[in-house]
Order: sequence, then C-alpha cells, then structure tokens
Amino acid sequence: MKEPRKLRPVTIEGPWRFVPVEEWAERHRRAGHHPQPTPTTENPDRWDCDCGGLWRILTLEQIRQKFAHLKRELREGEQARRRAAKVEQDLRTAVSSPPPLRIADQYVAGPRRGKANGD
Repeated sequence: MKEPRKLRPVTIEGPWRFVPVEEWAERHRRAGHHPQPTPTTENPDRWDCDCGGLWRILTLEQIRQKFAHLKRELREGEQARRRAAKVEQDLRTAVSSPPPLRIADQYVAGPRRGKANGD
C-alpha cells in the first residue's frame, strides 16, 4: 500500500493534522473499540467507531459549509475597509486646507499713521 503523504500541521484553535485512516483505526483498536468502514455515496472513505468517533474526508460541499463563516467575515471586513476609505476621502475633500491668507496691498504699502510713528 502506498504511504499517505505527510501534511504540515495546521493551527486552528489548536494544532490539527491530517491523520491517515490506518493510524486512526489502530488508535481506536488499541483502546478496545471496533472501527468499521461505512462508506456512503457522498463520502466513500467514511469510517465509524462504536465509541462514536468518525473519520472522513470532507467533500467540497462540506468544506464550503464548514468554512462559509470565514468567507462571510472576509467579505464584511472588505466592505468595512471600503466604507472607512470612502469616509476618509470624504473628510479630506470636505476639510481641504484653505488657500493661504493674503494681506491686501492697501494695508501693506507705506508706513502706518498713528502715535507709534510719531504722528
């Protein structure tokens, strides 16, 4: 029999790893359980154990259902980022810096009259 390929450990709320069915069944047999293959049309690699344990390879539809919440959260996060960017752009447009102040020529030319200039 061909050796199952080794997969990297994955961490999702703790370390998870792919366990070949042979290893899973052997562990249950050592514990005194009786694992049996129980193939279904949807999942021909399914195994059940009398202890209530289940070994299966998820189908594409099962994977979609299992991780649908992640896709929804990603989509909601992207929408929130777009809304925040739009608000920021709107604020920049609304509060753009005013043009620099300019003093009218009539107030700049010549010395001022008054007590400070000896008048």
